[in-house]
Formats: sequence, structure tokens, C-alpha cells
Amino acid sequence: MSDESRLEERMVEEAMKLDAEKRKATTRDETSQVDIPIPVEPVQVAMTQETPQEAPRETAQQENFRYLREERERLEKKLEQERREKEELIRYVQQASMKQQQQEPEIEEYQAPADEYLEGKHLNKYNQQINLKLDREKKAR
Repeated sequence: MSDESRLEERMVEEAMKLDAEKRKATTRDETSQVDIPIPVEPVQVAMTQETPQEAPRETAQQENFRYLREERERLEKKLEQERREKEELIRYVQQASMKQQQQEPEIEEYQAPADEYLEGKHLNKYNQQINLKLDREKKAR
């Protein structure tokens, strides 16, 4: 069974539950109302005046299908928005990683010849390289 058909079935069930709840609420309201006679004055209406035609009411099934269509459209919009957000986040992460790679210069390792004594300038350079690596590892954590 596809996701869409499952979603449609679930939406139909929810619509039917909502419809049943509405009907229960209206039957409760109808039983709790007391008929009080209200005096009505006779009103003269011109015979030539047209009465506004009422729009045909939707049947329960039509109302449920309308509700399902609206719900499906709402969910499709939400899905599309989430897809756009996901793509935007992926682009942002890719750009951030590219910037980070560009900012990190390659550190060249110093190899001293075996038969030479090391001078202070070489040790200082090597010390700076080690400190940079340690700082990057701390930031990465």
C-alpha cells in the first residue's frame, strides 16, 4: 500500500470522526432547545420580488472529500516547504565546509637532516605548527 493511499485512508477516517462529532453536537443542541412561541407580525412581501436561491448544501460525502482535498493540499505544501528547507541546509553546510577548507593552509612538515644541529628558528616554526594543529582539534571537539 502506498503512502498516499494510507494518508488518504487516514484522512477519510479523521473526516468521518469529525463529521460524527459535529452530528452528535447538533443533536445535543437540538434536544436541549425549548420551543418558545414567538409572536410573528405578518409581513407583506411584493409578489414580483425574487427570493434569493440558496446554494445547494454539500452532502456529508462531498464535504468529507472536500476536507480531504484541502488537507492533502496543506500537507503537500508543508512537504514542499520542508524539501526546500532541507536543500537550503545542504547548500549552507556545503558552503561552510568549502570555506573551512579554503581557510586551512597546508602545513608543511619540517624534516631536519640527520647530520645537522637544529637551530631555534626551526624549533619555533615546528612548535607553532603543532600548536595550530592542537587548536584545530580543540575547535573540532
